[in-house]
Amino acid sequence: MKQVLKYILLFFFVTFNSCAQNTIFINNGNTDYTIYYVDSNDKNNAKIVQKYIKDVSGALLTLKQLPKATVQKGLIIGKTDKVKIYLPVSNPIANTLYIKNHNRNIIITSTDDKGVTYAVYTFIEEVLGCRNFYEGGKFIPSKKIIEIPSNYSIVQTPAFDHRQYWYFGSFVPSQEYLDWHKLHNYHTDKEWGMYMVHNLDQLVPDNLINSKPNFFSLTGQGRSINQLNFSDNNLQQFLIERVADYFKKNPNEKVLALNPKDNEDYCLCETCKKIYEKEGSKMGTLLIMVNKVALQFPNKQFVVQAFKSNRTPPKNIIPLKNVKIVVSDIEVTRLYDIRSSNNPRVKLFRQDLDNWLKKTDQVIVWDYINWFENSFIPFPNFANMASNAKYFAEKRVKGVFWEGDGGLPSFQHKLRGYIAAKLLWNPKTNVEALTQEFLNYYYEGAAPIMRKYLDEMENAIKMSNIDIETGNSSFYDDASKVYLSKKQIVNYYKLLNKAKANVKTNQEIINRIELDEMGLLIYEIELEKRNKKIAKEKIENLEKMFKKHNIEKYNYYLEYSNNYIKSLKSN
Repeated sequence: MKQVLKYILLFFFVTFNSCAQNTIFINNGNTDYTIYYVDSNDKNNAKIVQKYIKDVSGALLTLKQLPKATVQKGLIIGKTDKVKIYLPVSNPIANTLYIKNHNRNIIITSTDDKGVTYAVYTFIEEVLGCRNFYEGGKFIPSKKIIEIPSNYSIVQTPAFDHRQYWYFGSFVPSQEYLDWHKLHNYHTDKEWGMYMVHNLDQLVPDNLINSKPNFFSLTGQGRSINQLNFSDNNLQQFLIERVADYFKKNPNEKVLALNPKDNEDYCLCETCKKIYEKEGSKMGTLLIMVNKVALQFPNKQFVVQAFKSNRTPPKNIIPLKNVKIVVSDIEVTRLYDIRSSNNPRVKLFRQDLDNWLKKTDQVIVWDYINWFENSFIPFPNFANMASNAKYFAEKRVKGVFWEGDGGLPSFQHKLRGYIAAKLLWNPKTNVEALTQEFLNYYYEGAAPIMRKYLDEMENAIKMSNIDIETGNSSFYDDASKVYLSKKQIVNYYKLLNKAKANVKTNQEIINRIELDEMGLLIYEIELEKRNKKIAKEKIENLEKMFKKHNIEKYNYYLEYSNNYIKSLKSN
């Protein structure tokens, strides 16, 4: 913890002392500053600032509503149109935030209510020096003096309108965590409806196959509930009626996703096949249907996922203005950046994304940043996450959804989640610095060794020209040639043992390091399993680790750890 404090205080010393004069607004617990809020919407934000200033310095600032007359020595919180006499700015981009020391008033503002909340947490992080690394993992410094340069000015505009990820490991994010990191809530998102995944069967239930068989996909085995027959006119009319009923029951809802099931059993009837051929994509029939629905509800938004074989945009069909496209890259390799990879599947994704963006600006990317089959196996793609975020921002997509661990613990999920959150707001964020401050907090005295452990993995990947497959089991063989060879694994174990020795009296940190040892052990077992020869003691050690760390499920697919152990013993 002392290392974290030293690191952060050094940052503020260098930053603030580069200016000629600082404004001291807390001095040994004393202050003549007041927190002013514009209206009731900002009062809660003012209370948040008040709380963290007290936590850091012990000083309790008074809260007051901002009067019409100008004030001095105030922390002024409110939307830009309400504080323009203190800070005249004009920026129509949602969530753009400003923090400025202006004539000894500290202005914390944004273009909209949510942006003001984001600005408040930016102030708490940038000025007060607090950190929220993960749920339950806050760093609150102790300061006798809180000061801000006289010319201090921050302006931040988000790279993406929509910022969402699923990388929370074993914790459920609080609203404060989401607001602190400027993230949208996966479960309550009302803009893109990302939680409505593969949901068409909720509008067209499977049990209709007997009474309305033509609604369903025609396959080599007859009609199938696996997909719908999107070209069927009766199905389209039925769906319009179901959507009307949905909005009648949910009048405040503005967005509805119309996503097919997660399989490739698309309809092979003659009408569908002709459209596939004409449009060069299975998206042809789906987008025709979605457009017909969207046309009937011009004041509502509809979302459709371009996924697997329907990811390529149709040649001749353009999404209506109230149709949003979620482009998925599930097939691409995840340890190399999308911009420069020569992998054929990555090239095709780049082409598909470019072609969608020629048709509509209502596009977000669904990107995958984890190895799903065995979530604890080392998967060091920190640099890759940063380069991909920059690439998506340059393409001007509306947003990014990063799918990670499915809500279960995984390899370095807390660090990766912290980095992901920062990159979604600002893809130019210094990942090296983020990593260092996280490791200092999380591993304390073991941080330098853990940094070396992670760096050696990433450097091995950077130096290799082998394209590691992440979509199938060949990952194990590929990884063994790049960063998980027997020699490298022996070295990683040595580093992790050194890290544990550095914190030998802190069992909590030792437990954290052991999760990385468990990932290496699972990888060794998987390699041996492929050779039909697993060392018995390794299975026993893994079983002990699962029990010690209470690992009930070990991968994205929610497979039970005890079943995994049983399968290994019977191998």
